[in-house]
Amino acid sequence: MKILVVDDNPKNLDAAREASKEFPAHEFQFVSLASVALKMLPEVDGVITDFFLEPEDDEELNKMYAEYIEKANTINLSDCNSEKKHNETAIHVLKNGNIVSKLSEEELTRRDEWMKGEGGCYLERYESRCGYGGVIMLRQLGRFKRCVLVSQLHSHASWGTDNEHSVWAWYVLSPLTRPYRSGNDEGPLSRKDIEEDGLHGLHYIGENSMPGGFGGKGKTNPVTWVRAIAKLIAQGYK
Repeated sequence: MKILVVDDNPKNLDAAREASKEFPAHEFQFVSLASVALKMLPEVDGVITDFFLEPEDDEELNKMYAEYIEKANTINLSDCNSEKKHNETAIHVLKNGNIVSKLSEEELTRRDEWMKGEGGCYLERYESRCGYGGVIMLRQLGRFKRCVLVSQLHSHASWGTDNEHSVWAWYVLSPLTRPYRSGNDEGPLSRKDIEEDGLHGLHYIGENSMPGGFGGKGKTNPVTWVRAIAKLIAQGYK
């Protein structure tokens, strides 16, 4: 099987390369740009991708991303009990790729303290990213091909609670919960999958289903990618 891995963090790709050594029967390719990944999709059997990737000045890619956002815009955000301001923030985050904007003043203070230490390398990456991984996932699913989303979305989908992160995460992943082909087939992600950070499903690995969570180094831990590759192989597509 030919497997494509997409992530814009070199350390994450290094971890994925290390993980790929445990699957010698398969051929792996690693890229950091969504536009490059989209061109390679017809040549591969499966793809593992991050959600937020480097913004690109690519007309076709950004048109597809706008369509992804439009799909997300049609969900009923009132399904969650979070306040209206959290819904508005959710929309802002997806359109602008600005994760930091959803934090309260207190949370920003804690984040700034963390950034002075081990989290410093993440500051620039938090400021501006686009959810191109959603576009890649939808393209694969539309072709009935294997795909896994690996993304460190935080505290997402505590449904029925006043958690501002939960609406945001449900919002950005919502197009992946819908039927992606004709008929009554469900999308690859269910609400339960999102609540559990993809612990039991085959198409998603979120923050809390990575080894040790954030303290376990997330996507810089090869174990995360071993799990992602195993999920991809286990999918029932030909």
